[in-house]
Amino acid sequence: MTMESKDFSIFLTQLVPQILERLMQDGTMSAHQLIHKFYQSCFYAQLADQSSGLWQYSPLILAQMYREAEKNR
Repeated sequence: MTMESKDFSIFLTQLVPQILERLMQDGTMSAHQLIHKFYQSCFYAQLADQSSGLWQYSPLILAQMYREAEKNR
């Protein structure tokens, strides 16, 4: 399944806050720090690449995947 680039960008702007909300529940850093770290991560780069297919997972699964990626970094 592929989307037009504009639609994908809109979708990401709705998906990312849901992921960040779940990550904030960990309470390990401030919202500002988490947002900065998330957007600078390799995980976000993969998520933002439509061809990776990561965007098809739920925000809960994506938050877990991000945690794992950061732990193994």
